[in-house]
Amino acid sequence: QRGGRIGPGQADRAGAGGMAAVIGRARAPRTRVVSLLPSATEMLCAIGGEAMLVGRSHECDFPASVAHVPVLTGQRTVFTTARDVDNQVRNALRSGESLYTLDVDQLTALRPDVILTQSLCAVCSIDYNEVTRIASAMPDPKPLVVSLNPHTLDEVLNDLVIVGDAVGLSNESRRVQLSLRERVQAVLDHVEEHPPATQENVAFVEWSDPIYVGGHWTPEIIEMVGARQGVNPNPGSKSFAISNETLVTSDPDRIIVCPCGLDLDATTKMVLDFEKSEWWPGLRAVKDGRVVLLDGNQMFNRPGPRLVECLEWIHDWMRLDPASDAWKASKSLRTFPWRPYTLGDATKAFGEGKGPDEVAREKELELVAIEEAHEAAMAAGQSMYKDPKTGYSVFTAQAALDRGYCCGRGCRHCPFGHFNVKAEERKLRKSERMRGPTLLRKQKGAKVRKQPAPATLHVLFWSGGKDSFLTLLEMRKSLGPDDGIVLLNTFDPDSQL
Repeated sequence: QRGGRIGPGQADRAGAGGMAAVIGRARAPRTRVVSLLPSATEMLCAIGGEAMLVGRSHECDFPASVAHVPVLTGQRTVFTTARDVDNQVRNALRSGESLYTLDVDQLTALRPDVILTQSLCAVCSIDYNEVTRIASAMPDPKPLVVSLNPHTLDEVLNDLVIVGDAVGLSNESRRVQLSLRERVQAVLDHVEEHPPATQENVAFVEWSDPIYVGGHWTPEIIEMVGARQGVNPNPGSKSFAISNETLVTSDPDRIIVCPCGLDLDATTKMVLDFEKSEWWPGLRAVKDGRVVLLDGNQMFNRPGPRLVECLEWIHDWMRLDPASDAWKASKSLRTFPWRPYTLGDATKAFGEGKGPDEVAREKELELVAIEEAHEAAMAAGQSMYKDPKTGYSVFTAQAALDRGYCCGRGCRHCPFGHFNVKAEERKLRKSERMRGPTLLRKQKGAKVRKQPAPATLHVLFWSGGKDSFLTLLEMRKSLGPDDGIVLLNTFDPDSQL
């Protein structure tokens, strides 16, 4: 299906005529779900079924709150270069080897009611036939196996209802589907009311060596905003490889680089393959500054609810004037994982001839220099210090402590865990609310009644669940009028749990 290549995080671009297969006898309500497909996990969570998820694939990483769910699959390919990954996959398929591992014992022990997966493409995720074989061998009652295989955006939205019906959330899934369809229609209405003067030619690049161009729902989404993908204009058709000469001949007005399974930094590094070529600098889109890089692990390559975000982003990127107030006000342009590209960006970021270990080491040294400068300023009681690389003035943690609350601007050394930073801004800045032990003080503007210091301080280890709440109620019954309580909680800074 993918022409024989896969990147880390790529598990979702399979198709089987847009048909979803359901094997097994429906039983409701559904309470235990295993998802072996990232887009299916996103659908389940979008319709309110996250609590049902008891097992996931190694690539199911959104929303971040599913990080604690047991992982059942693994990937045998190792990402090195685009060409090498392509060769690894082709060799594995020729020898009949699976590209993924599946923990059968753990899957069986979880006793799922529903397994969400996809069929046809052994490159994109765990083999569908293997999943059905394992499911059929499980003890009764056997799980319901649901296979999702959309080719178009409409089929993706229909899959929401298929998942909802399978897990007993039919009404919820239809409400979410309606909301997403309304957002799609809003984009279509705007394009109809403000048609473009010309139909721009957009090349959507999913891999660099060999070059793969966008298929399935991607040509359709490009058409929805009044453009076309010259190298693959057929909505619903699968992705395929083209030669460098074909891309040069097409000479697109715009280029979107969105490699399957790669985040923004890895995407930037992959563009090194293009910057080393003789033909890349001569492309019209490169010369005109109309090339963008996207997080291909999260966006466009997963047929889930966030495809609507992709439609909204590409509409605003192509249809809004960068100098306009509408561009500045666009939520999708602020929060979508993308960055503009100019010729040489990849070489500047990763260095000609520098390996990933060397680049990582340089970044590590930069962080060490920052921490040393900050520690020295803190020891001297200073509120600011000079960034050792840029020379810019940066607030220390002491400045925020003197202020007494998180200002919400995403300061580098915020001692309050970015408590007042908005979620979309944290995503844009790649910042976390907490990275270490943090005392959660009152939010800015909050009205808190002043109290004297407690006579006795009681500490309750707080999980946030029912047992913690009941314990707190019992503890309050035995406290004296001057006693106080501190809730002590632990968290994982990566998953924010």
